[in-house]
Amino acid sequence: MKQTLKNLFCLAILASTTAALADSSCGGSGSCGASASGPSTECCFPAGYMINDKGNVYGQTNFTAHPVQWDMFRRMAGASTEKLHLFGEEEFYGVASLALQYQQTTDNGRIAQWFSFNNSGANNGAMTYGPAASLDDAVAATDDINSLNFGVTNSGTVTFCPKIQNFVADIDLFFGWDEFVCGLWSRFSIPINWTRWTLGLNDSNAGTGATTFPNGLYNAFDAATAVDVPYTSLKDAWKGTQPFGAAPVLKKGRIDGSQSETAVAGLKMELGYDFLRRDKSHLALSFLVVAPTGNKPNATYLFDAISGSSKSWEIGADFNGHWNFWERQECNQSLGLHFDVALVSQLKSSQTRLFGMKNGGVQGVGVNQATPAACNVAAGSSWLLLKQVSDGAAGVLTPTVTGLERAANVLALQAKIGAGFETNGAILLKYIRNHFSVDLGYELYYRSQEKLSSRATIDPYTYGVYGATLDNTDAINYLSPASASTSTIGNPAYPDYLNGADTFVYLQDSDVCACTALQPATLSNKVFGFCEYSWDNCDWDPTVGLGASYEIGASKSGAKNVALNQWSVLAKGSISF
Repeated sequence: MKQTLKNLFCLAILASTTAALADSSCGGSGSCGASASGPSTECCFPAGYMINDKGNVYGQTNFTAHPVQWDMFRRMAGASTEKLHLFGEEEFYGVASLALQYQQTTDNGRIAQWFSFNNSGANNGAMTYGPAASLDDAVAATDDINSLNFGVTNSGTVTFCPKIQNFVADIDLFFGWDEFVCGLWSRFSIPINWTRWTLGLNDSNAGTGATTFPNGLYNAFDAATAVDVPYTSLKDAWKGTQPFGAAPVLKKGRIDGSQSETAVAGLKMELGYDFLRRDKSHLALSFLVVAPTGNKPNATYLFDAISGSSKSWEIGADFNGHWNFWERQECNQSLGLHFDVALVSQLKSSQTRLFGMKNGGVQGVGVNQATPAACNVAAGSSWLLLKQVSDGAAGVLTPTVTGLERAANVLALQAKIGAGFETNGAILLKYIRNHFSVDLGYELYYRSQEKLSSRATIDPYTYGVYGATLDNTDAINYLSPASASTSTIGNPAYPDYLNGADTFVYLQDSDVCACTALQPATLSNKVFGFCEYSWDNCDWDPTVGLGASYEIGASKSGAKNVALNQWSVLAKGSISF
């Protein structure tokens, strides 16, 4: 039985190590999006990502935070860990603990840059907006956002102040099965997580706009069917709840206030074996599975609350131990070193992410169209307005435009995504004197870059980019069979036929880019301290303690805003049986 367990745990370590090596490099050329053989699995960092003037990532549509089920501070803190892996135990025993933790992000300006459409690196992600008056004006426009893509004629400046808050009630159960197999144990962690993600959106709304749109902008040239402006600010328009003319509501990619979620972030289950167990030390290895009990991204909101690891299974191994290198039995004092390292493979899960479009506009299939370039996404392209056609096909250069669509509604695609490899490890120094204990520790969390293995495709010959302006001439009104594929979120472009391209350039699946929706590799470092009191001579040996931590996020490639800075406070109690 012991040899079987040893073989099982060795296989778990081997599988986790193999996953780490497989994910250690980007591979390929770093392109993303679709190719002739299907969607690429790679979005190497920094290639494929937009880096602003301050060295931070910008123009992203998804943020994947450090999942709360991975927290060695909460797992290891307290003298109750001295009551696990007991030396000389020959009967069934256990420890049950409850940890209550609150954590909150700091330096929120860096997260704001993550979502900004410009590369200025402003700490609050500041972006100016206003309607493009005409194509000639748009060429020299200075606004970051052409507000006509959202049905707004006002002008102003929008800023972000994002914040993530978590409250975790973690039920941890340890069972020693020495009565049946000496050294065998199991452990379960149930982190019940309430999380709130707040964009902190602010809009200066400095300019007053028109109350109706020009004929031909969102409707046919008919003075009797003038379209009213539904929004007076970009902040309201980003909620996407109102149609305007032929433009429908925003079903995906809504940019709104606070979103919250309550769920078990990830049910952690371990089966372990103590290879070494002495009076002052132990070494143990466990097979580890984390069931995806949290929620997953669905692209409804830009900054949606996610609890757990995006509904991904996590499988691997955990290696832990301790050594009390100094003791004074007459004073009941000890000083020891404890460590715990988890190595897991994060499997890919099915979820919905909001993808982007290639920088410089669409390069679809047509007589004059070039081969699609490597993915170089354009910030904000996920929110452009699109013309929708009814009879589009290869070779049809002047299709019939029947309406408008929001790019976010088209580019929110079902996909299989996973990070591949995660590791969470900590080392702490523990001092015990009679009933008191003090911990000082360091924790590291690393997750490899997210990878896309497959995704849904978009309908070919159905959409083209609409470069909306207040100029409603026949050449650029929404019903004309002409596209403006090189338009950006800030600048509408001249019709494609004036740039030597086809009259109508179709949005193709090869124009979709994945990098805006995928998280680069992340690394964070945490320091923590904890104090605990133990009633060792009472029934159940209860303990209670308090502590705090501070986590500093970083990226292996240097971008500061890829991982979060956050602080936490922790209260923890336990009983033994």
